[in-house]
Amino acid sequence: MSEGRFIAVALGAYALLAIVGGLLWRLWWTAPNGMVISQQWIPGAVQLNGSLYPLADPPQDIPAATAHWAILAIAVGLIGGLIVVLGARGREYAALAVGLVGSACAGLLMCGVGYLNRGGDPRAVAAILPDGAMLHDRIQLAEPWLLALPLVASGTVIAIAFLGWAARPAHHVAQDVTHHIGEPV
Repeated sequence: MSEGRFIAVALGAYALLAIVGGLLWRLWWTAPNGMVISQQWIPGAVQLNGSLYPLADPPQDIPAATAHWAILAIAVGLIGGLIVVLGARGREYAALAVGLVGSACAGLLMCGVGYLNRGGDPRAVAAILPDGAMLHDRIQLAEPWLLALPLVASGTVIAIAFLGWAARPAHHVAQDVTHHIGEPV
């Protein structure tokens, strides 16, 4: 496989993994319901006997979405890094570059796919709705640095593989040099 084809296949694999990861993130995460009370969206509010009551312990939607994201993003990075390592075959610099660029783009693409059709902020929409209206929360990450998780996971796989290759026994390295030069080291 030529170097250009290797790069295209690896970047395509990262893109495919990111799209699947983003879709799984959307499907896996269940948006908590909330209710409008006095033009405010209250997560987990209930209606009992005609009165509206907020729950004492509302559902925690952002931590749940972030945990799902982390699991899927790490899987995307690990699988992408493994694909890069298996296809590298003597192209360590190209593999490192495509691993860094592909996994960074995968984090952004996965987030973008997950955010598709996520709807508006229920807190803003609640201002124009009557009391008792039910709204779903929207999916979001707790912190922007989480976009780097595929990069960290992929970089770890690539680093371990390259360090493993570099740590071959000395007699293998001497045989490789002898084969190329024709004289023993």
